[in-house]
Parts: sequence; C-alpha cells; structure tokens
Amino acid sequence: MVPNWDGGGAPGFSHLAMATLFALGFCPARFLLDSLFYKLYSRFFRIGTVILALHDTSDVFLEAAKVFKYAEKEMLASISFGCFAVSWLILRLVFFPFWIIKTSSYDTIEYLMKKGQFPKILYYIFNTMLLMLLVFHMYWWKLICAMIIRQLKNRGKVGEDIRSDSEGED
Repeated sequence: MVPNWDGGGAPGFSHLAMATLFALGFCPARFLLDSLFYKLYSRFFRIGTVILALHDTSDVFLEAAKVFKYAEKEMLASISFGCFAVSWLILRLVFFPFWIIKTSSYDTIEYLMKKGQFPKILYYIFNTMLLMLLVFHMYWWKLICAMIIRQLKNRGKVGEDIRSDSEGED
C-alpha cells in the first residue's frame, strides 16, 4: 500500500504512527549529536566523553538481549534485559541528572566566572539539550517498565517487540 500524500486524502493512522515513531527516534539522536558538536565547539571534551560512555554502557546489555532473543535463549535474554534495565536506571536516571547535568549547570558557571568567560547563550543551549535528553530518558524508562511488567506477566519470557514488524508479513 502506497501512502497518499498528494492531497487526495488525509494520511491514515499508520502513517501518523510511523511519523511519530520517527520523531521519537530522531529527536533524541539530534539532541545528542547537537550537544556533542557543541562540546567540540566549546571544548567541553570531557563531559561529552562521559555522556557517551554513560549511554553506550547500557546499550551493550540491550544488544545482548536482542541477540539472545533471536537465538531463542530466553533465560539469557531475560538476564540481559534485566541488566539493561538496571544499568539504564542507574546510568541515565541517576548519574546523568545528578552528576552530568549538575556539573554542566552549576560547576561550569563557577569555573567560567572565575575564568572571566561566560558565553550565556551557548551555556543555556547546551543545558537545554541535556535536559531534553533527560526528558526522553524518562519517557523511555516508562516504556522499559511496561516491558518489564509484560515480561513478568509472561513468566520471565521476553515478549515480542511491539515496535518491530514480523519478517513473515508481506
């Protein structure tokens, strides 16, 4: 079925859902990339490296869970998904706001005031992007919790991902 975007009719629910899913995946990536380029521009290399390390650490467990799920190793998939959820909670919802955002918001001001340089617009743009990334982290945590609840209802088996299409449908 080809979408009708030429004005002959309104897009259907599936088209709007696809656009929404694209936006939910694209916006956080854009905030992350923009904040990284800002860090390169403003020479905040260390904080950018720490942010990447925090994000990449929990992704390893998610990818492992996917591999075990595709290999039909349910127990290993459940353990990997549990490690992913715990690492997400600790790294992205505890360390990120209380360590990274606190440092970039408060400690940076003190440092820049002592140094005599305070680019206000860049400071506010950077911290706004980090706060938006935190909002996305909270939204994704809600989805992770829903997946955990679904896994507990399925007696420990990792359920199918509702976002992906099955390969058998054509």
